[in-house]
Amino acid sequence: MEFRLLPLMLFFLSLVVISHICSGQTREKLTPVLSVSPDGPLTFLGGSVMLTCVLLEVNVTFRWYCHASEVHRSQHNQFIIRDVQKSHSCTYRCYGSFEHWPRFSFWSNAVNLTVIQRPRASVNVTIIGNTVTLTCDIQPNGNIEWTFSWFKDASVVPVHTERQFTFISDESHTGNYSCRGQTRPDTLKSDMSDALTLSTHTSGQSGSEASLSVLKLLSFLLALCPYLLASIILAKILRSA
Repeated sequence: MEFRLLPLMLFFLSLVVISHICSGQTREKLTPVLSVSPDGPLTFLGGSVMLTCVLLEVNVTFRWYCHASEVHRSQHNQFIIRDVQKSHSCTYRCYGSFEHWPRFSFWSNAVNLTVIQRPRASVNVTIIGNTVTLTCDIQPNGNIEWTFSWFKDASVVPVHTERQFTFISDESHTGNYSCRGQTRPDTLKSDMSDALTLSTHTSGQSGSEASLSVLKLLSFLLALCPYLLASIILAKILRSA
């Protein structure tokens, strides 16, 4: 009796396995994939974004939702938002509806779209001795990971690609410097900074260093001759008289 039941048990077991496989394939087929282009989920105010809902079915009506509200419905799988505003910052999902069974697909993955004001770069300069450090600041920063590009004069090729650009002042570094930020890993760019003009001197001694030398010399002379200061003051009084 047990041997007679074995083929029947194997048959039902195979039905369960096949049903499980088909169920997995159906869910995968009926689960849309939502993506945003051209710049990913971060975009600047006034730009354009395209939300694409990919579903491996035909004769589909696509529906896009922002949070719990439907914002677009189309026979095409692309939802284009032009002149993006901050109000478009939202968590988006999509799904498809069909004329046949099953009537609806599953929900897609969530895409968080963030809209920010296009930031502007600015250049700050620090000079210590003959060492010059240029720093590129992005405002507002927006907690974004930036890469940086430095441009000199009319060059379209970056001369440096770090936030800080440090060099020894000489004639080869005379020129106009500007910088720009770019999001990572996307391709959004900040506005270019205003140009900063650098002029260098090759006299071997900067103006501050020369002034410091004069002060040191005067201090030395005053220490050597206590009456020198009194003589200088007396001469000034006589000249005024």
